[in-house]
Amino acid sequence: MREEGRGATVTPMMRPLCELQFAAGRTGWCPEDEVCAFWQDERCVLEPVYPHLERNPELAEALLRVRGALTTARPAPFLERPPGLR
Repeated sequence: MREEGRGATVTPMMRPLCELQFAAGRTGWCPEDEVCAFWQDERCVLEPVYPHLERNPELAEALLRVRGALTTARPAPFLERPPGLR
């Protein structure tokens, strides 16, 4: 069991709400490590700035756009070694 924002307790069977979406005035499940670029080591790296996001929904909205862009970005193609270096 782990603690989530706003005092809600979340069990492994439940998925918490996304604090970033909440700060932007939306409601949605936290994607956690499935597709969230801000998820690392089993937590959201934005946790320290949640209070700022709640006071600045425009920043939260911008971070959601960044997350979306990072989620849909494709990795650069693997560069092959030049023939003389194989």
